[in-house]
Amino acid sequence: MVAQQGEESYQWENSDNTVYLDYKTGDFKVRMKNSDFYNPLHPAPSDSELEQEVREFIFQGILPIYDMINQKNINQQYNIELDLVCDDLRLFETVNFNMTITRPNASSGSNYRIFSLQGMLYNDQLNLPFFEGFNNEIELNIVFNGFFEGN
Repeated sequence: MVAQQGEESYQWENSDNTVYLDYKTGDFKVRMKNSDFYNPLHPAPSDSELEQEVREFIFQGILPIYDMINQKNINQQYNIELDLVCDDLRLFETVNFNMTITRPNASSGSNYRIFSLQGMLYNDQLNLPFFEGFNNEIELNIVFNGFFEGN
């Protein structure tokens, strides 16, 4: 995550998220909790923020699986849309992501991929206490590795 507070930029990582990609259908989901948005470096959350009800946020959509599996280049870029859903907040927003898929050893026929998605969230839509005082735009980067059998 990358967020600004005035002119100050904060960047932090969270590796507690769940990523699911079905290599047959392209069905893609990332599950996060509201606490996953917390920056452990700044600012320290208040007790009321820490005691907040746990909410689940899901990014979901369909990735161009056929193109990904048959990728010949080392790097391929896609513009994709994922739905951001949080039932507790009655939130349903479409988020645009720039996705880069890296296929190391493309010439060897390797079925290993590195996925990097970059999108923009908006504080006024999420209304998370952890982002109180931050600027409206929050950059979200989702990076994961994938390996599939076949092909």
